[in-house]
Amino acid sequence: MLTGASKAMMILLMLIGGSPSSTAGGMKTTTFALLLLNVLATFQSRDDVTAFGRRIDVGVIKKCSNDRNDVFYLIFCRRNDDQCV
Repeated sequence: MLTGASKAMMILLMLIGGSPSSTAGGMKTTTFALLLLNVLATFQSRDDVTAFGRRIDVGVIKKCSNDRNDVFYLIFCRRNDDQCV
């Protein structure tokens, strides 16, 4: 039997999924990393998101946010009657 914390960790790992070019489900690790960088930039009151000395375009961040929203919708909403759990 898995504990509640173990189940939550497994769900989180499955939610994040695999790296690009893999067949893993969920959002990709690069999408998750960009979302974390965006959160850090927001908390540091910076307008630009940077990684390894390079600025990441706002369009890329928006695409990652849309991908995240798609993943959350597919996970938390039932398809047959569109009611969120």
